[in-house]
Amino acid sequence: MSDILLFGSSHCAPCVVVKHKLNAYNIAYTYVDVDSDEGVLLTAKYGISSVPTMVMGDGEEVTIITGSAINEELARILK
Repeated sequence: MSDILLFGSSHCAPCVVVKHKLNAYNIAYTYVDVDSDEGVLLTAKYGISSVPTMVMGDGEEVTIITGSAINEELARILK
């Protein structure tokens, strides 16, 4: 099983869209929404510099996806 950390902000419209997509589907991922303004330690750990950013991983391998590429990755996951 993989985990998803979604870095975003309440004032970021694309972040809200991605969050709704993740909530709308029952996917085989553990999903955590991280407010980048409040979760500064996690934001720094993964080097997040823009939102939305999705970090996917299984503990050993991590993939970081930003911006509109998130929608493409979600489409691939949800097939």
